[in-house]
Amino acid sequence: MTLETVPLSSLLPPKGNPRRVLDAALIEGLAESIRADGLLQNLVVRPDAEDKYRVIAGHRRLLALRLLAKRKAIDRRYPVSVEIKGELSADDAVRLATVENIQREDLNPVDEADAFAALVRNGTSFEDVAARAGVPKQRVRRRLALVGLAPEAKKALRAGMITLAVAESLTLGATAREQRRALAMIEDGTLADAEDVRRMLIEDKPSVATAIFPLDRYTGTYTRDLFGEAETTYFDDVEQFRTLQRTAVDALAERYRATAAWVEVVRGYVAPWWQYCAADEEQSSGVVIHVAPNGGVEVREGLVRCIVAERVREESGQTHHAAVAPRRPRPEYSTFLARYIGAHKTVAVQASLLVERRRAKEVAVVLLLQGSEKYGLGARVQIAPHPALAFFAGAEEKPRAYEALAREVRRLAELLRMDAAEEAAVHESRDGTEVIAEQLFQSGQDAISLYEALRRLDDGELDALLCLVLVLCFGQESLDVLDSEESFFNRIALDLQVDMRAFWRPDETFLHGRTREQLVAIAVESGAEANRGRLRTYSKRELVNMLVRYFKRTANLETAAPQTADAKGREWLPGAMEFPARTAAAANTPAA
Repeated sequence: MTLETVPLSSLLPPKGNPRRVLDAALIEGLAESIRADGLLQNLVVRPDAEDKYRVIAGHRRLLALRLLAKRKAIDRRYPVSVEIKGELSADDAVRLATVENIQREDLNPVDEADAFAALVRNGTSFEDVAARAGVPKQRVRRRLALVGLAPEAKKALRAGMITLAVAESLTLGATAREQRRALAMIEDGTLADAEDVRRMLIEDKPSVATAIFPLDRYTGTYTRDLFGEAETTYFDDVEQFRTLQRTAVDALAERYRATAAWVEVVRGYVAPWWQYCAADEEQSSGVVIHVAPNGGVEVREGLVRCIVAERVREESGQTHHAAVAPRRPRPEYSTFLARYIGAHKTVAVQASLLVERRRAKEVAVVLLLQGSEKYGLGARVQIAPHPALAFFAGAEEKPRAYEALAREVRRLAELLRMDAAEEAAVHESRDGTEVIAEQLFQSGQDAISLYEALRRLDDGELDALLCLVLVLCFGQESLDVLDSEESFFNRIALDLQVDMRAFWRPDETFLHGRTREQLVAIAVESGAEANRGRLRTYSKRELVNMLVRYFKRTANLETAAPQTADAKGREWLPGAMEFPARTAAAANTPAA
């Protein structure tokens, strides 16, 4: 190892650098730092061609230097301090680049996965890779599972469109098709988080799209969802499906064995794709058939086995299952539905507080005292509109309680006599809530102007405004979980005698978030249809449409005999909409 300076023009960029995503803003900032203070840390290089050196560690510094040279801030012969490593294997070069990148700034998980795979493929153990890179062994094992992600999933993770937790859950998809389907469901909001993705990929009944056997061999029934596409039509007889699929996989493997050098059938959530590489033209190649627990099959041809230590190969069976398999029982309501329910209940309680101003003032005192305790006596108490308001901001059809809040917002906005531009914005808005929320809550507002507007209000108007400001801040503590505790929010709702039937009826959003079995139970419990046998012939979309029409019709009936189905429909309310929320598990009743 030697230290010396070499001209910038003699440096070559690294080959196979682990970092594929380079932040342009970071390079720009690094260039400015070098221009102002010089290069504070040397690059690590190795001899390449004549009078040339290949960078091993310091790619971003090289890019920053080249950017300065392009801008004529430095010369191409600018002396660069380097550490020259003479005898260095390709494996060691990748290791050094990986370690340098990880220790300086986290690699994108996809880049890190590829870098770790390159090391392991040369016979390095998990322990050695972890020790060399300076990371826990479990991180190495979890990253390797990302190697098998579909290209679309890798792109989404690189771009920050999905989280690492979601990407790890996506590896449970046996095929790229399943992963793409999950990505589409994430984009349209059907899947809210990593746990939803896990359940979708693991707990769904096998779909027709996963079958590799002729469908006429299946003699059982199907469950149709949405419009009956292959991806959303499911086999009801899972055991028969598995038997037929297993036989088809065995036959497929035999066909490949006739032409391929080798065939492996891998069963499990995740195939260790990092153990295989694409074969060169002169190499004898093999085939890997991956069969997931849900029956999905993915076939990859033209592969060669990489050099992987036998102990590492054995350990790879534990690489991902414990990390991404569901670790808790499936909740009755998804995160999105819990948020939907919490938002509806919050605006219902807010609307009720506007009517009972004495109760609103009591809530205000609690909020203000909690704020003083949190921020310290004498500090400014920070309050802001409850997130439930933003939940409905873009909805075409607003809840009844939200509309009641919006009417009060518009009335008080006019009393405050905002300037012409703001007043026009209120009238152009669908409800004006967003505008007045900014006017009342944004930091940096003109306090004196607001104070002068408040002085023009009479006592009743000021009292109403105070109630509005504080009421809009109050609601369920977290929208992401059902509030089934004896919370302050639930106590206020009970004292107000808030009945969600007055503010909410089951709509398409709620019903679409229920499973097909839960929809059947809702139809029976609400009086929409008593014949379960007939209901089981409906697709999920047909059940949703039928229930939407039923609940709309029964909600508009002013009177109905107590024992009629219409009365049951008007009175039906899921336990989640009660205060506190009542779950089926707690009540030991079927989930609805």
